[in-house]
Amino acid sequence: MHAVGEHDVRFLLGLKVNYDTLTMSWLTIIALGVICLVAFMFRYQKIRDFSHKANSLLGGKRTRYFTWAVLLIILVANFLGFMPDNTAFWCIAGLILLLLILHGHELQGMLEALYKFLKDTVAENMPPAAQSSFNFIATMFIFILCANMIGLLPIEGFKSPTADVNVTLGLALLVLGATFYYGCKVRGVKEYLLSFFQPNVIFFPVHLIDMLVKPFSLAFRLFGNIFAGEVLLMILYFLVPVAVPTVWIAVSMFIGVIQAYLFAMLSIAYISSATNH
Repeated sequence: MHAVGEHDVRFLLGLKVNYDTLTMSWLTIIALGVICLVAFMFRYQKIRDFSHKANSLLGGKRTRYFTWAVLLIILVANFLGFMPDNTAFWCIAGLILLLLILHGHELQGMLEALYKFLKDTVAENMPPAAQSSFNFIATMFIFILCANMIGLLPIEGFKSPTADVNVTLGLALLVLGATFYYGCKVRGVKEYLLSFFQPNVIFFPVHLIDMLVKPFSLAFRLFGNIFAGEVLLMILYFLVPVAVPTVWIAVSMFIGVIQAYLFAMLSIAYISSATNH
């Protein structure tokens, strides 16, 4: 397993960056792009017909079971050291792409259900004038969800970008910026800025501190949970390398979903609070 908390620090454009975190962040974005592209393609009947024919020719449901079995064998072989990391990565990527092609209609249905869930959540918890922030909230949720999951793959070098406090702090600062933006957009710049002095001017420091503390609360909550999960996973792989880590991966997946949801809900709460008159 990879060493948790250690980073490959390099200079990029004169700046010191955690190169491994940067790489995993872009890998997460690329994976999201491929998933969304496949789901979008399955809106067309010709693509769905092609997928059904290919699925039938390859054995239908048996193909899915065989693919998942091969995927499990690759993960175990990589963990035991029988398969190099690069080979395992490309084999897994190819198998996942095969699953997307053969069962893309199911992926489309899942993404549409997720879209409806997020849309309803925003509609129920935000005033109508602020619901234009849906695209921002949905993007943050999906990126954080995938970033939380990618570090659970037992492949050397794979780390969750959200296990780096620089990433979570950057995401939290985006939420802070969105809060200011939508607050000024909905209420007007003057009214929003004057809200910091209500009910009177002596409350300005309190409102200012509250605003500045929010991104740190968001960042360290997400970072702490994901980082602690990876540390515990590394310890379990060292102590009991067979069954227990698999169980903890399932628990970590649940935690990853919950943390992405909490981040989205808190973002909704902050933006909603800023846009309420």
